[in-house]
Amino acid sequence: MAADNFEGFQQQEESIDIKALFFKFVRYWYLFVLTVFVALVVAFLFNKYTSPVFEVNTTVLVKDDKGGALSAASMLGGLGLSNTQQNVENEIGILNSFSLTYRAIRELDFEISYFLDEGLINTEMYPSAPFEVIMDTSVAQAVGLKFNIKFLNSSEFSIEADGELIRKYNFSSAKYEGSELEKVKWEDTYRFGELVENDYGTFKVILTDEFDSEKDFDASYYFVFKDYYGLTKSFMGFEIEPINREASILNIKLKKNNTKKAVN
Repeated sequence: MAADNFEGFQQQEESIDIKALFFKFVRYWYLFVLTVFVALVVAFLFNKYTSPVFEVNTTVLVKDDKGGALSAASMLGGLGLSNTQQNVENEIGILNSFSLTYRAIRELDFEISYFLDEGLINTEMYPSAPFEVIMDTSVAQAVGLKFNIKFLNSSEFSIEADGELIRKYNFSSAKYEGSELEKVKWEDTYRFGELVENDYGTFKVILTDEFDSEKDFDASYYFVFKDYYGLTKSFMGFEIEPINREASILNIKLKKNNTKKAVN
């Protein structure tokens, strides 16, 4: 009988505590609503103003010296790495090497990156920029410097550059030239196709077929020269691994903001 009374008292005490706790929470209901609202706003802004990252992938068949595919038996044979398995590891090392990525970068048109400036987020316009920069590769260009472009009309544009600790890079020799520029502050107006020539580079700006007079006059764009070394470092980081332990087929993955550049 005493045990029954104790259990009933305990249940009543727990019930009272839960009710008291519930009413304490209810008193501050507006804080919960505010927290949920702030969380939703942060999630919305994060999704809207964060550049998405895409993953592209491909597969490569590794062959032996005689031109045949590596057999599973030969890859799994022995206690250590077999010769053919070493070939697979060597191929992975080559594909991940700086020199191979550097050679690929030199074959592509990544020296100039074009962006749409939307304030909190910048979208790379590859390969659909409304203008194209044609540089003089024999003259050193200011790499890493942001050149802002504003279309004034279908014939003229304004350009300005603002930066610090800027280096100049010669794309023909693939070398840096001159001393570092501590401060860059420059602006001017040019006609499309006119030669822009100063201490920060030598190039022309022309319109492309992507130019749309209805929207591009109100938009802000910029472009940046990028040296081969920096480009190579930014495009390294492939994930390379066999599709399974018994295969001589490698799966190659690369994550980038611009899928078309990553595919190329």
